[in-house]
Amino acid sequence: MKISQCDSFIQKLALEGVSKPTTTTNNTVNNTIRNQLSSTYTLDKLEPKNLEDTMREHYTEHDFFGGQKRLANFFFERVIKTPDDKMLICCTDTSRRKFKILDLRGNMKEDIEARLLCDKLKVPTQMITKEIYDKVIDRIDMERERLSSDDRSRREKLLDDTMKAQQVFIDNMNFDDLNYNQDFMHELCVILNV
Repeated sequence: MKISQCDSFIQKLALEGVSKPTTTTNNTVNNTIRNQLSSTYTLDKLEPKNLEDTMREHYTEHDFFGGQKRLANFFFERVIKTPDDKMLICCTDTSRRKFKILDLRGNMKEDIEARLLCDKLKVPTQMITKEIYDKVIDRIDMERERLSSDDRSRREKLLDDTMKAQQVFIDNMNFDDLNYNQDFMHELCVILNV
């Protein structure tokens, strides 16, 4: 008799546990995410001209040669971190590449694979990346013209530098291409993970 009462009691507890809502957990997670995101500075407010100016002023040849990983860090340091010590975007699921943002009204939205962010960054990034690439290639070409025909090892080094610049240029220009931006997206997920 006692065993059946215990079984009945255990089943009742199990059913109560299953039927309990998880709003406390969801609210805690959402509040944690909200605390990371700026309600004053939002992704919607990013202007291409301001992004271009920021890149032109701070994005260096060294950053350029750092590839997509450095590009993600540059944007974290100069754009995503906001003046109110918060962020424009955060990663909530690194394996699925899910990000969260706040819109202008303070509503939390999902940004899968940071598409909204990448769309904002695309034009200024491609413009400044091209400018830096052109400067690098011009410098290499001028040095190549000044070399004597005897300096074979230096010519080979300049050819290597040209090929490296071309590869980095292609990588950086395609930072927003889901088939090509593994380094950018991985780094973004890591540095924005909450």
